[in-house]
Amino acid sequence: MITDYPYYIGAVMKTKKSNANDIQTKLELGFELNFGTSNSVKYFQSPSSIILMGDHTQYNDGIMIATVVDSFVYFACQKSQKKIEIAYNNQKISGDLTGGFKDSSDDKLLHSLIHLINNLIKGNYIKCGFECFIKNETSKVFGLGNHAAAMMGFMKSLSSTSCFDLNNHQMVEVAVKSETELFGPVVSKTLFYASLMHKEHSLLYHDSRTDFKKFLPINENIRLVICNTNVEKENFHERCKDRIVECEVGVKGLRLYIWGIKNLRDVEEKFLERHIHMLPKRLYSRCLYNVLERKLVEDAYKHLRNNEIEEFAINLNKTHKLLAEHYEISSVTMDKLVSIAEESKICLGSKMVSCSYHDSTINLVYKKNLDKFSTHVSTKYVSKNGSELVIEDYGISEGANQLKINQKHTVYRN
Repeated sequence: MITDYPYYIGAVMKTKKSNANDIQTKLELGFELNFGTSNSVKYFQSPSSIILMGDHTQYNDGIMIATVVDSFVYFACQKSQKKIEIAYNNQKISGDLTGGFKDSSDDKLLHSLIHLINNLIKGNYIKCGFECFIKNETSKVFGLGNHAAAMMGFMKSLSSTSCFDLNNHQMVEVAVKSETELFGPVVSKTLFYASLMHKEHSLLYHDSRTDFKKFLPINENIRLVICNTNVEKENFHERCKDRIVECEVGVKGLRLYIWGIKNLRDVEEKFLERHIHMLPKRLYSRCLYNVLERKLVEDAYKHLRNNEIEEFAINLNKTHKLLAEHYEISSVTMDKLVSIAEESKICLGSKMVSCSYHDSTINLVYKKNLDKFSTHVSTKYVSKNGSELVIEDYGISEGANQLKINQKHTVYRN
């Protein structure tokens, strides 16, 4: 099925269309331009993932609700001899099965991918050479969710060459370990599970302590609308790392009053309230966010299980409020966008996009209300620096999968 990719600048809707045949043609041409014949090439797409609830709780054994959108990294991959080669974003890099690639790139996504491949080689997971052409058509707004798409899509495509034999769980574990070496504990395993295994028209519930995973169906008429200011966040990875340290210090303080606390997953709200004077206000707020967000996700999970989508979506606004007030990781602009969305009365739920390179929000909107929502937000939003607000509409996709000849797929471009 051919599907539109509308995005709005102001109140103007722009639509671009493509299908699997279009993208396959681009992949074939790109592969042949870089590597020659493509007789045995297989084609894959892997979606960007995003956390809807439970942001920044993964390093306290949190629980999260995530999904993937039809913003894809595409792959054309085939087996070769001992040489390993990647062509990406007008770059062609070569290595071998003993030394891998030079572990350096100015492009963050490519750097993550190279680091992963080198780790796979060190672990003796890759058994033969490969040639891989990669086309990234994701939106930058999804941040580390795009890294998850690239890494899981690459491993999925490489496994089709018989050069690589890991199951889904092993692929996620290797990828998360590799990415954590670069970005630290801000890396969420949930994003990787979603990009690899997600089911269409569903949301992923993931308990990071038990590794329990469940896909819960959601109305296929629900759209994920991104309000993207295109304003770059400054040092957001460092801010996230600061919050991690603050939570760790808070846990150390709480261990003085209760034995056996591993992390904030073991702390209840009443216990925290009783010890409010034992922690500095800032540390207390960081800990309180984790405790309250866990309760909020548990409540949202119950609503999803009962197919109560509107009750679930309201919790997104509550999550944003916690992120803004207690975790202090939002911004005036994102707070305003959430407020505007709430005022519309047609947005089911709205919150900031965490771990994104841009100040942006995600909004759940019924497909029939997209135009009204766009007009409302565009009318109410006033940029302080003159940058245009881009409103992008996404559907909920499935995890990394092989593109089949003559099978039509949705392709989205900015």
